[in-house]
Order: sequence, then C-alpha cells, then structure tokens
Amino acid sequence: MSTPSHGGIAVSKALAEKLLSVKALEHGHAIGGYVWFEEDCEAWVPLYEHPEWIETGMDKDQIAEAVNRYFPSYFDKD
Repeated sequence: MSTPSHGGIAVSKALAEKLLSVKALEHGHAIGGYVWFEEDCEAWVPLYEHPEWIETGMDKDQIAEAVNRYFPSYFDKD
C-alpha cells in the first residue's frame, strides 16, 4: 500500500498497541513498524481517542461525528 500524496497519522506499532483501543487499531494500516491512519477519514479515529494529539479546533463530540460519518461501527458495543 502506498499513499505518497497523502498525509495522516503514523504511530509506532508498540505505542499504538499501548495507547489505542483494539477498535482503533482495526482502522489503521500496519506498515513498516508503524500503524498509519490516512488523513481523509481514518485519522479521526485516533484523534477521537487522543484529541490532544492535534489542535483541530473541534471538541470531542465534533470529532465523534466525523468518526461516525466514516466508521459508524467504531461505536458499536461488542
């Protein structure tokens, strides 16, 4: 997988497994020792769990709306 013109969030695999939920990890892509969350949609998932990682000007409820728009199953109870 390659997305040379895209940005996003890359978290080392060890740190991602420590800081992110299993559900969040399901939305990332493990590549080269990192878990990548592409900017267009997937990045909202780790930002929902850790809004302090970036200044979006959005509160957690607004970030939740973005996650729900792209990945409504994230909020499903197991």
